[in-house]
Amino acid sequence: MSFHVPEPLRFRKKGSVMDSNPGDPFGAFLIEPGMLFPWGLKVIASNGMVSETEDTGWEHVSVSRLAGPDTPSWEEMSMVKSLFWDDADWCIQFHPAKEDYVNVHPGVLHIWRWKQGEFPLPPKACV
Repeated sequence: MSFHVPEPLRFRKKGSVMDSNPGDPFGAFLIEPGMLFPWGLKVIASNGMVSETEDTGWEHVSVSRLAGPDTPSWEEMSMVKSLFWDDADWCIQFHPAKEDYVNVHPGVLHIWRWKQGEFPLPPKACV
């Protein structure tokens, strides 16, 4: 199980807040329109490290469309999951308590993977 970044899709623009270096375990990644979907996707990804010593415990990607309908589809989210994690990895999308909602950018969906031990999973019959 591992978090990996698709280097060919890494967004590079000096001076941009989204710029990162090849090999960084975080950054912005663009799936250009027409590459896999007609409207393209923007992905911001992180391996969960805040600094060299501070780890959130969560790998994370946020996904939005560059154009087209408001939010990414299940197929798009599944494709993004396969770009950043192995097939055997369990990843989740949260629906938090209403009082904990944070919606800074409408149209963005998130995928998370807990990396500090076993995350409780529902019974297979419920998935």
